[in-house]
Amino acid sequence: MNDSQINAIVEQVVRRLSGELSSLPQSAKGEARKAPAVMTNRPGIFDDLDAAGAAATKAQAQWIALSVETRYKCIEAIREVARRNTEELSQMAVTETKLGNVADKIKKNLLVANKTPGMEILRPHAYSGDYGLMLTERAP
Repeated sequence: MNDSQINAIVEQVVRRLSGELSSLPQSAKGEARKAPAVMTNRPGIFDDLDAAGAAATKAQAQWIALSVETRYKCIEAIREVARRNTEELSQMAVTETKLGNVADKIKKNLLVANKTPGMEILRPHAYSGDYGLMLTERAP
C-alpha cells in the first residue's frame, strides 16, 4: 500500500467514528482539507495548539489590562475554590493517575493553594534601621 491508500483508509475510519469530520470539504484528489481551528463547545478545550495559543495571547492581554487589585482578587478567588474543592480534586487525581493516596494529595493541594506565590510578592516592602532605609519592589 502507498501513502495515499493508507490516508484514504484512515480518512474513512475517522469519518465513521466522528460525525463532526464527515462534513469536511474534499480536494480534487479526495484528500481531506485541514479543519479550521475552532474552539470546541467546552471552554478552555481547543482543537489544536494554534487555537489554544491564540486564546492564551488574548487572555494575557485582558489580564494585564486589569488593575493590580483586581488581579489580586482573582488569584485569591482561585485559591479559595481550590481550598473548597481540595478533597474532590485529590480524589480525582488518585483515581485518574492510580498514584499516591488521597490524604497526601489533600496536603499537597492545600500547600499549593496557600503557598504558591501570587500578586502579594509584588507588593513593595520598606525596611529601616541604623543604616538607613531600603525599599524592595519586585516587578513581574
